[in-house]
Amino acid sequence: MKILITGAAGFIGFHLIERLANEGLKIVGIDNINDNYNVNLKSARLAESGILQNLMDFIKAIEINLGVEAIKDYLPMQDGDVPRTWADTKSLEALGYESKIDIEKGVSLFIKWFRNYNKINF
Repeated sequence: MKILITGAAGFIGFHLIERLANEGLKIVGIDNINDNYNVNLKSARLAESGILQNLMDFIKAIEINLGVEAIKDYLPMQDGDVPRTWADTKSLEALGYESKIDIEKGVSLFIKWFRNYNKINF
């Protein structure tokens, strides 16, 4: 099973990933490296683990593949926001699904498919 952890460079996310990885689970962590606290510490955690992805790299891959810059509007947590989330992929794994490509390649393939499927040329 591959587990996605959001907020992975924060205190809880980073230590959760460390524990789950030590238990032999496949982990993908992602974080936007916001300035809620020390950005250098968060960046160091990304580099240290080798399994974390910067959310901004994901957005950049989308921008590159679409040829446009995203409008980014950073807001504080709002009423009703969920500070953490996870997805259960057991049913996908039962069908033999396992992610085998990185974010950049996945975004590129998705955008090509989406453009073709929706007949979008820009």
